[in-house]
Amino acid sequence: MNPRRVISSALMLALVSLAGNTRAAAPEAVSYELGFEQPNTHLLDVTIRAGSLDGPIAEFAIPNWAPGGYRITEYARMVQEFSAAAPDGHPLTWQKTDARTWRIELAGSTSVTVK
Repeated sequence: MNPRRVISSALMLALVSLAGNTRAAAPEAVSYELGFEQPNTHLLDVTIRAGSLDGPIAEFAIPNWAPGGYRITEYARMVQEFSAAAPDGHPLTWQKTDARTWRIELAGSTSVTVK
């Protein structure tokens, strides 16, 4: 299995990134890259790049619901790996603050890559 973070393909439909403490950002402030390194596993590699961040932290969260669905589902529990890095590749400290939210310490960076 690829060492990158993998998420089930069903989860991707509900993936939302909340880059806390953002300035007025250009349209390209958040981008997503999807990959299926091993399609037979039904898992999806997701890379999120968020820029124009301002402040000491950024939070990324996955909602407990999907549009058109009328039930609460714990999509975040399907995340198998998580990592955060500054643009130069330096790892950033992060913690999971609740069942669906990850808080990243930006350490002065104004952008982050989450895998």
